[in-house]
Amino acid sequence: PKTRLGLKPGEKLSIEQAILAVTTRSANDVAYALAEHLAETEQHFALKMTAQARTLGMNNTVFLNATGLPNSDQVSTARDMAVLAKAIMDDFPEYYQYFSNAHFNYKNRRYANFNPLLNFYSGADGIKTGFTCGSGYNLMASAIRNKKRLIAIVLGAKNKNARRQEIVSILNKGFSHNINFKGAKNNIMDKRSQSLKSAPAVLRPGVCHKSNKIAAWQQKVSNWTIIFGAFPDRKQAIDVVRKAKKNMGKFVKYGYPLTVKRKLYGQVLWHALWSGLLKDQAGKTCKRIWGAGEYCRVLHPSIFKNKNAQWN
Repeated sequence: PKTRLGLKPGEKLSIEQAILAVTTRSANDVAYALAEHLAETEQHFALKMTAQARTLGMNNTVFLNATGLPNSDQVSTARDMAVLAKAIMDDFPEYYQYFSNAHFNYKNRRYANFNPLLNFYSGADGIKTGFTCGSGYNLMASAIRNKKRLIAIVLGAKNKNARRQEIVSILNKGFSHNINFKGAKNNIMDKRSQSLKSAPAVLRPGVCHKSNKIAAWQQKVSNWTIIFGAFPDRKQAIDVVRKAKKNMGKFVKYGYPLTVKRKLYGQVLWHALWSGLLKDQAGKTCKRIWGAGEYCRVLHPSIFKNKNAQWN
């Protein structure tokens, strides 16, 4: 959604192009492609990300996708984001430069970096912006002056301007020695901003309200999906998914179970699904389920773009 390069199935780009697309432009389709390249599915990649987060000491972070797009169970904290930024700098100093690029070129088009600090804040050299309607405007920022590097995190700003002002204020205080970092664990000090007491409930009505109107099933279902049937109540759908799961064999490790409530032609139905699969995985899984004497059908990802599409 929204921020993407517009990659088409089968289209190719280099790893370096992909890194630049993500670090400068937050390209969601590229992040998804990288996740599949590294771990076959986005869901497996998210599991690996969460495991790595624990290794780094990001104990309050759970990743459920590669993009940061909304999921009620996907969480993090400002402190964990600071830990991540510091780890990138410490462990991969030769690659940190990618976060400093003011722009990158792809298919004769120039994409500017979303990080506002790179253009005006002295010493700024990264690191990453973020935005969703639920979380507000966020920024991981870093700058270095007189051999002193600071990392600052702002989560939940109400707009781009508030985000920029808050991050500049934090960095300025740090460089002016108004904040004492001496003795702080991992050189990270938690200092909650008084002006950002909580994430804003409503942001940019023209965008966020429209985004929130996307059907719930469109937000949950991803990639190739298997359908086992549609039922008048959720318990039936759950039971069918559980039964299908027992027949999946080794393919059970791919994708994830899902029950989706949809209203079609005035009737409310619960669809029993297994989503987040690659084409080959979906085909082989469904073939195995048919072999066990149960019904299933493979659904192409494009069907989920049409909210009125009939699956059952």
